Amino acid sequence: MECLVALLLFATGALGLLSSQLAGQRATHAALQRSGAVLLAQDLLARIEANPAARADYAVAELGVGTHEQPETDCRHSPCTPSELARFDLWQVAVALNTVVDDARVPRLARLPAARACIELTSEEVRVTLSWLDHAAAPGSAGSSCGADEALRRQVALSAWRVGVS
Repeated sequence: MECLVALLLFATGALGLLSSQLAGQRATHAALQRSGAVLLAQDLLARIEANPAARADYAVAELGVGTHEQPETDCRHSPCTPSELARFDLWQVAVALNTVVDDARVPRLARLPAARACIELTSEEVRVTLSWLDHAAAPGSAGSSCGADEALRRQVALSAWRVGVS
């Protein structure tokens, strides 16, 4: 009888330990995805700030939806106009958002499923919002303006302001 009680206590403790381990892995996975989204959003903001002549060309309602054809001009190897550079930048970000691309350099857990990027421009502000699907519902995620309005959608939004704009 004492052995059964000891076994029951051990099993309960092992289940509790397993439960906390799974919760920790879920939190690590979510943090990895959020970090990847922040890096992509920062990259996109930096591209927009580096090309002020074509700032308006970056305004996109939803980037990452559908197929994205590579622009005619490869701005990595030949000179581009500011508008061509904007199209090339948006194409590169769309490819980065596409989770179908199998790149061994990108950890599988860091990829963002059904990722979307939305770029909003005003005269003073650039706002980049990245959204992706997660495995669990997020509190307060309803009513998002980027991606489908789904309970499983996560978002990261970054803004940059132009100083001295009148």
